[in-house]
Amino acid sequence: MGNSKKKGLSKQELDHLRKSTHFNHQELLLLYSQFLKENPSGIIQKSQFKTISKQLGIEDPFVGELLFKNFDENGDGEISFSELITAMSITSRGSTDEKLEFLFNIYDLDGNGFIERDEIHQIFKSLHNISIQDNELNDEKALISYVDQAFDEADQDKDGALSLDEFKSKAKSDPKFLKSLNPFTSETEFK
Repeated sequence: MGNSKKKGLSKQELDHLRKSTHFNHQELLLLYSQFLKENPSGIIQKSQFKTISKQLGIEDPFVGELLFKNFDENGDGEISFSELITAMSITSRGSTDEKLEFLFNIYDLDGNGFIERDEIHQIFKSLHNISIQDNELNDEKALISYVDQAFDEADQDKDGALSLDEFKSKAKSDPKFLKSLNPFTSETEFK
């Protein structure tokens, strides 16, 4: 969406956000007002995002970096109001498919449109260092074993990588997999 360092949303920006997010006109104005109170410059710097992430319980710097990268759509190293609202819209009000696509993009570390086994291992390890919600996955061996089994089941064409469709299919059909993908939310938040 680009960087918006000026105060005030233009009518065009507001209309675009209203059409492209799950927020209405009034909600956007209220959220923008709150955003400017907390971020008078009109942007969130990476250092601010790290502080916010820690306040939300995301201590692992790798996970924080992944989240930042996915919020920062244009890759300019800062998060504008539009970028924040787009991500918030998906994570708080998006459809199951929108949320799963957002998660897929986080897991696709190299941005090639597929999740490889090593990418999913790396993220699962980081996520489960933060919050282990399933006693079966309490140790690293059990975690890797589970991840490998789930990966093999999801990799329908057996090419060693998960496409977005394979990822969505597995996440929708396996509540344990879905829960392990995102330890900060419950499966019911994807319905």
